[in-house]
Amino acid sequence: MAGKRDRFAGWMDRIGLLRCLEALPQRGRLLVVNYHRIGDHLTTDFDPEIFTIHQEGLASQVKALKQRYSLLHLGEAMEIICGKSKPRGLSVLLTFDDGYLDNMTLAVPVLKAYGATAVFFLVTGYLDNPGQIPWWDQIASMTRRCVGRTIGISQPEPWSIAVTDENTEPVIRSLLARFRSDGIHEKRFFEELSAQTGKAEAQLPGTRLMMNWGDARQLLEEGMTIGLHTHTHSILSRLDEADQANELITCRCRLRQQLGFEAKVLAYPVGTPAAFTPVTKRLAREAGIEAAFSFYGGTNKPGEIDPFDVRRVAFPAFASQPRSRAAAALMAASGRVWF
Repeated sequence: MAGKRDRFAGWMDRIGLLRCLEALPQRGRLLVVNYHRIGDHLTTDFDPEIFTIHQEGLASQVKALKQRYSLLHLGEAMEIICGKSKPRGLSVLLTFDDGYLDNMTLAVPVLKAYGATAVFFLVTGYLDNPGQIPWWDQIASMTRRCVGRTIGISQPEPWSIAVTDENTEPVIRSLLARFRSDGIHEKRFFEELSAQTGKAEAQLPGTRLMMNWGDARQLLEEGMTIGLHTHTHSILSRLDEADQANELITCRCRLRQQLGFEAKVLAYPVGTPAAFTPVTKRLAREAGIEAAFSFYGGTNKPGEIDPFDVRRVAFPAFASQPRSRAAAALMAASGRVWF
């Protein structure tokens, strides 16, 4: 399907229809675009679907957005979120989640080349221990080592499957979906999975997936902004009130201690409607957070924005430049997401 849509967008570009679409009047909306990893998803031993785009594709997207729309820094976006100003047509804020090192080495040079900024939502536990492997990458790594074997999980209900070369990626997707679902006890899930598969494959000596505190300081020096993504990347809705508060307060305090920076925006881990609750939103306010970002699609219409559920979207993974342009143009003209 992705290939067909890329080809169709390419056809629209060749006959001039894409330029006509981009010339339509724009609705005033705040579009928050989210990225995760930058690089080649075909060569990873970890979760390939956390990769959003290659560096060259990111450059094409940022260039096209800057040419046709208003690229905002966080302060300008907050004015819209809080109702103090209105967007001029489609106004775009760029965000990156989790704090992968490739965000620094590959994404930041692109942003600087086009005079753009972004908000990087960082997990302070990963900054403290940049050799740590995030839970989604652990699940992928453990599954890849089980080809030719049957693995099973008892949560949220008993499930087992034989892992083959052909179904490894679907099995990874199934396990990740189960881990994100209701009724999962995270520690028991990993104990059960690792008992069958062994622990996640260690990173090579001298390499790391995640940023460290020095990288975070460099982000600020490069003119970027940092937000909270909790301390451990636990799904907040699964935690009791005290543990949710601890995740938020610890993250904000660690950023203040290490960077001298008062982070005031949060991205909910996973970001789906089931990943946070009204209690989470209240605790975020009480922790001094001024806005929180979800991740389940949609643009943000002035006057209807919930500052603690600011919608974010991702362009289709590894989409062609014409398809990314078409997606942005459709959002600008309609105020809705069309992928």
